[in-house]
Amino acid sequence: MKAILISILSVIVWVFIGHFFPVFTLSLTAVFFPLVFILVMKFFIESINIYVHTLLAFILLLLQDYLFRIYGGGLHDDAGRGLCEIVFYITSITLTVALVVLKIRNSKNKLKAGDKLRVGQVAMDVFFVLVVSIIALFFFRQFNIFI
Repeated sequence: MKAILISILSVIVWVFIGHFFPVFTLSLTAVFFPLVFILVMKFFIESINIYVHTLLAFILLLLQDYLFRIYGGGLHDDAGRGLCEIVFYITSITLTVALVVLKIRNSKNKLKAGDKLRVGQVAMDVFFVLVVSIIALFFFRQFNIFI
């Protein structure tokens, strides 16, 4: 529960910062999101399910994009909307890569702890991240708002 609250609060704070410093927020969103979810996974690994963590990451990415488009500062012209869309794609790619690396590292940690490493389980975790990433991209393309 703490992990979910910290993730949601970090997105709300990031959108609030984006209202006053939109260029700063757009520039660092691709670094911010993977970093937040890496830290949440590192400190709250026992309290959050891996699949819930992945779903939460992409839902909050979509929420952040939506909230930034509505409450973000700056001009809301075609160039700004295009920049927001490019930043979303870059952030989605970096978040997907970070989550895949986290899933593989989590599997290696289980191996060091003496558990059996199941290749099928690792493949299923990585596949789940990729499927959720693709669904988030399709959802973004389908319901992309032009505000």
